[in-house]
Amino acid sequence: MIELLVDAEIDFSKIDKEKAAMMSNEEVEDVILELQVQMNEAASRLEFELAAKFRDMIRELEEQFR
Repeated sequence: MIELLVDAEIDFSKIDKEKAAMMSNEEVEDVILELQVQMNEAASRLEFELAAKFRDMIRELEEQFR
């Protein structure tokens, strides 16, 4: 699901808002939950820059859908 929103080769932190806009609120919530898990895992591995990218993606989705 996350691969639908992020093109890691271009810019990891950018969300494809067109694809996200076609998702249901439930799907967006699922993506946010998965991003939170990945953010926490990255932070536990001391990969804080990666964790921050996940955090920023979560914030963008929350702003767009809440």
